[in-house]
Amino acid sequence: KTDNILSNLSEDHYMCDCAKKQLELLKSDRFDIDDTSAINWVNNTTDDNLKQNKTSRVASLKNKHLFVATDERTGRIFTNFTSLKRELRVYCTIDGEKLKSVDLKSAQPILLGNYLRNQNINHPELDKLFEILDNDIYDYFLKRFILLNDSNSYRTFDIVTNKMVTATIKDREDSKMEMCKFMFKTTNRGTISEYEKIFKLDFPFLYEYIKKLRETQPIWLMLQKMEAEIFIPVVKKFVNRGCLSLHDGIYFKSELRDEIIKELETSLDKHNIIGYQLKEK
Repeated sequence: KTDNILSNLSEDHYMCDCAKKQLELLKSDRFDIDDTSAINWVNNTTDDNLKQNKTSRVASLKNKHLFVATDERTGRIFTNFTSLKRELRVYCTIDGEKLKSVDLKSAQPILLGNYLRNQNINHPELDKLFEILDNDIYDYFLKRFILLNDSNSYRTFDIVTNKMVTATIKDREDSKMEMCKFMFKTTNRGTISEYEKIFKLDFPFLYEYIKKLRETQPIWLMLQKMEAEIFIPVVKKFVNRGCLSLHDGIYFKSELRDEIIKELETSLDKHNIIGYQLKEK
C-alpha cells in the first residue's frame, strides 16, 4: 500500500521534505527525458502487451504528470522516476546532463547478512554467507540450483492461468527474482520456494533463525526500512544540486559523484554495514 506522502506525513518529516524536493526537481525545467529515444527503445525491445505501460510512463515524465508517494512502514519514496525501467533512465537528464548512478550490490541479501551479524550471531554459516556475498550471491544460488536439480527449470503453479507451468532461471536477473520469493515471504506457512530449499540445505542454522524472525515481523519490511534509512538522508542532502533516489541507489549529476559516494559510505558505516560493494554506472 502506498499513500500520498504530501498529505499523510508531517511537514518536518525527513521523508516528506526529501519527497517534496524530488517532486520539485522533476517538475522543473532542470529535469527532462529524451522521450523520442526512450519510446524508440520501447518499440524495439518490448512485447506489444507491455508497450503502452512503458510509453505512458515516459510520457508522464515528459509532460510533467507527476506523482510522489511513500510506504510509511518502510520509508520508501515512489515517484515517476523510480517507476521507470532501468534502461529508460539513461534518457533522463538534469541541467542537460545525462545521469550517473550508484547502487548497493545485492542490497537485500547484504542488509540481511548485516542484520544477522549485528544480532551477535557467532556461527561459521554467517562467515560463509559473507564470503558468497563478496562474490555474487545470485550467481551462487543459480549454480547450486542447477547442480542440485540437474536443470535450470522447475514446475510451479501459475495462479494467473490456474495451471502447472515450467519456470526457468536463465540468468542473474531471474536468480534475483527467485531470491526475492524467499526473502519476501511473510510467514513460515505455505510452499517453500526453490531458493528457500537451497538456503535451508546450505545454511541450516541461519535458516532456523530467519524462521523465528519471520514469526515477529516480515523480513522484507525490516530490510526495506534499513535501506531507506541509509539512502534517503543522502538524497535529501544533494537533491537541490541534482540527484534523485531509487530504493537501493541514487542517480546524480557527475559533478556530485565524489561527495555522494563519500556521504553514502558514511551512512553505511553509521548503520554498521560491512562487506558491501557499491556499483557505479
